[in-house]
Amino acid sequence: MTPRTRRLIALGAVVVLVLLAGRAIAGLLADRWWAAGISDAASDAVTRWTLYGWLLDAIAMTVAAVWFAAHAVIVVRGIATVTMARRIGTEEVPVTVPPDLLMRWAVGVGILLGVITGSGARAWRAPLALAREGVRLGAIEPVSGADLGQFVARLPVWQIAHGFILTLILLGLALVVVLYLVSGGIHRASGPVVVHPHTRRHLGVLFALLALSLAAGSLLHPWTSVAALTEPLRLVDARLRVVMSQAVFGAGLAVAALSLAWAQKGRDSLLLAAWLVLGVALAGERLLLPAVTAPTTPIEGADAQIQEATARMWGIALLPEGPAADTVPSVTGRWDRASLLSAVEGQGGVLLTATAAHSGAGDSVLPVWHLVVASRSGTPRELLTVRDGPEPLRDEVGVIHRIGMDAARIFPGAPAWSATTSGVPAGGFLRRLLLTWARQAGGMLGLRASDHLDWHLEPHARPAAILPMVSWLPAEAVVVAGEPLWLVQGVVSVDAFPLATRALWGTREVAGAMPAFVAVIEPATGAMRIFRDPSADSVAAAWARIMGPVVEPEGALPDPVRDAMGYPRLLFEAQLRVLEGPAWQLGRRAGRRVADGPPELPVPIWSLAEEPGWQAVLEDPARLTIATILSASRRAGRLHVAVQRHDAQGPENSREFERRWNRMPALAQWRDSARAAQDSVRTGTVRWYLGAAGLVGWQPMIAISRTGRATALAVAVSAGERVAVAREPSAAWDGLFADGQIRLETLGQEVDLERWGKAREWLARADSALARGDMTAFGRAYEALRRLVLEPRPE
Repeated sequence: MTPRTRRLIALGAVVVLVLLAGRAIAGLLADRWWAAGISDAASDAVTRWTLYGWLLDAIAMTVAAVWFAAHAVIVVRGIATVTMARRIGTEEVPVTVPPDLLMRWAVGVGILLGVITGSGARAWRAPLALAREGVRLGAIEPVSGADLGQFVARLPVWQIAHGFILTLILLGLALVVVLYLVSGGIHRASGPVVVHPHTRRHLGVLFALLALSLAAGSLLHPWTSVAALTEPLRLVDARLRVVMSQAVFGAGLAVAALSLAWAQKGRDSLLLAAWLVLGVALAGERLLLPAVTAPTTPIEGADAQIQEATARMWGIALLPEGPAADTVPSVTGRWDRASLLSAVEGQGGVLLTATAAHSGAGDSVLPVWHLVVASRSGTPRELLTVRDGPEPLRDEVGVIHRIGMDAARIFPGAPAWSATTSGVPAGGFLRRLLLTWARQAGGMLGLRASDHLDWHLEPHARPAAILPMVSWLPAEAVVVAGEPLWLVQGVVSVDAFPLATRALWGTREVAGAMPAFVAVIEPATGAMRIFRDPSADSVAAAWARIMGPVVEPEGALPDPVRDAMGYPRLLFEAQLRVLEGPAWQLGRRAGRRVADGPPELPVPIWSLAEEPGWQAVLEDPARLTIATILSASRRAGRLHVAVQRHDAQGPENSREFERRWNRMPALAQWRDSARAAQDSVRTGTVRWYLGAAGLVGWQPMIAISRTGRATALAVAVSAGERVAVAREPSAAWDGLFADGQIRLETLGQEVDLERWGKAREWLARADSALARGDMTAFGRAYEALRRLVLEPRPE
């Protein structure tokens, strides 16, 4: 390699390092400037978290680079000479490689491998910080005798440390073997493989370190195996696993000693036998013993232990409830997010969020929705508080009040950044260059020095920039003291915990996900405060201590904000997946259209005593009937799930109820009328209520006109074999329970009114067609009018 080539390579490496370091520093400065607009505590938290990640990356890469470079240097120093074939003319002439060049290449290869291996250590920040702070759950795990908080806080760090050390040893061993094969330290002569004494001593030390690492892993294995348990072990079996791990630890120490002996004396058969024994011991501990000690018969109290662990890790507070005293639900909801989305889109808008709420108190609770609606261009227009009535978007009838949000800069679907009147000052050219480099947004460079800018404009991205270790859920819009606010709830997950049922949280399978924090954001200014969730436990408390003043003290959450908080739907869906497990025997979720189809999403419900929540049902897997009704809501800010068990006597499920409703003449006529007007009818999710009259269900039906206007067409209700349908929920329930009979007369009168309205519409169409001479259209209108008038009235 010529001096010019070496200089070019060195210059390229320097340029790459400068670019990487410059981007990192620009990112840190930009994050600090942004967080300073939230609070000084937020700026300090962002800085500490970023520097902590840099420190871990630097330590891991330095350790790995020194490790690999040291072994490469040892290999080079043990080599007498290395020759390479060089072609001169038509002949190849052996040329000796200078030792200093070999040394430089060895160190370079070691450093490169170390940087690759150690990069990404910033991902260890969360487990290391939690381990340093510590978590106490106040319960003892019987096998290890340790507090269960050790499995949440300390075990992940032990696994990280052991995995990193084992990776260094294995990669170092592979690197050394390859270098010795290339240099001739390991070669094959005419017969067996020949290992140079220097090579054998080097490999012997690495084999000893590998054996010690495996021995340490055997001591860690009882902890990891206990953390991975999905059902309890008998104490004798658990003790047997501990004894076996201790035996493997002793075997590892013996193999380490024999590896060092081989390094000195070179008895290959002794080394091979020792590692064969260790391999068999490891296979027995990791594969054979778990299979032999797996429970074959039910263990007394196993379900209770699984329930306790799962409920703790998934934030499930189950409250068994019997049938309610009332015959029908106090509030009959008709709309959900899907139907509201159709209503907003039908009027040419875009629905950003839909949050269930209520208005009033006591026995006069009115179900309402907070809708954030934008125009097609994406500009926020207003927050609408609408009634859960026939037409929620109809002015003065469905809309309770409007709050303009044209000035809001924090909203779902917001741009990556925007120029604002307050925020991060654009400053001089150097500052704008750093901001552009950090955010990769070229438009920032064109701002003036007096301008301001802001980013992290998605509501959930704002708290995630300060507390990235928390899973922040989609934002909900609420109205507190007449002002709009974004509420973003945060959840912390746990990777492993004894006996906890595992389920998907996002894209990862975890042992738990617990409510932790809530961020309150002002849409216009972007100001944000982060509070402890009222249902948060000791894990969230540990994170609050770690992050310091950025999380406000416990009890600081204002009561109006607490009362506006709902139950996180995504958390409830994850809880439903674990509640389907065999430990609870509550049933399984089933599809509404077909028994084995995808499960229905939770549906919003209202009650007089609690905040709006979510409802889901589980079916008996054998009889496919409703077995359990789960209602998730907040009570005084704390999460709980009301559990109502139902011993079904008949085929009571949503599919059967829909078949009964579809056979009703009144409902069929309404649907036919809608189709005749070229409207579409969308059926909502069946909702349930277990009261004094037994299990009742209702299903809202939404009509969507050709112009996109959405209207609540009807509510179908059912109790046992009795069914009824009406425009208004109160009329439907009255029709179902009037003197124990269905009041078909009332339904018939409503059908007559509907038929009269349609007749007037077709008559107007016929007159219009006749006036313009369109006899084809006149014939269609006449036939439709004739069928409508001659159709018999339902009895």
